Amino acid sequence: MNKIFWKRIGVVFVIALVVSVGVDRFWEWAFPNSSSRWDTTTVIAVILAYVVIMWGRRGKGIWCKDNGVASGLSQPEMKKDENLDKVIGMFNSGNEITNDEVEKALGVSDATATRYLDKLEAEGKIVQIGKEGRFVKYRLK
Repeated sequence: MNKIFWKRIGVVFVIALVVSVGVDRFWEWAFPNSSSRWDTTTVIAVILAYVVIMWGRRGKGIWCKDNGVASGLSQPEMKKDENLDKVIGMFNSGNEITNDEVEKALGVSDATATRYLDKLEAEGKIVQIGKEGRFVKYRLK
């Protein structure tokens, strides 16, 4: 089982426990001499039903799914990974690209293009040619 599954189980357990204790305390306060009491099983069943309903809502909260499989990446992280792959794809057989070309090809800001290129350089996938400024180019390592 994956980490997300166990995280969800833990969240459900904690919520069920807190709600169960809370409902029990509320019932004692609201109906002090009542012979009937909320059953813990009933509370847990209601919570689990709610969780199942929420689980079915795609793209919402911690129950976010991607093609039926729980995804550990948020939408911005997935977009960033896609863009990094596009940058790598921009390098054709030894050609060099600039920050400006990345910016225009991906439709991102200058700062974002710089971050993408810096990340790829730090990962050792590309090499910077030139020190700084508009004459800097990059090529595959």
